[in-house]
Amino acid sequence: MALFLIGVAKANQSNSLVLLNAQTKEETETGIKLIEENGGGVRHVFPPDVLIAYFPESMGIDKRLKSNPIISRIFHQTVDPVPFSSRSEIALQGIKSWNHLLSEAGKR
Repeated sequence: MALFLIGVAKANQSNSLVLLNAQTKEETETGIKLIEENGGGVRHVFPPDVLIAYFPESMGIDKRLKSNPIISRIFHQTVDPVPFSSRSEIALQGIKSWNHLLSEAGKR
């Protein structure tokens, strides 16, 4: 079951899929806190290792976040789930949800 958190994106923010190097609730919370401390927010959580988040576009946040070992990958486009098939079913659902959100946004 996925835990959904709703955040309100502000102007000049972009949505991102974030894969964490997390296996526990505490590690997930560390990743969320890191994003928030860098001016972003989390919209959806697929515990323990997938987040759909938003970041300020012009602050170089991707580079800062990727330098932290809790962050595995950050995506801004659709993601092929096949390379991540070893992740949990919840994580794969997070990736599929991300891809669905992008496809729905493209229809508008």
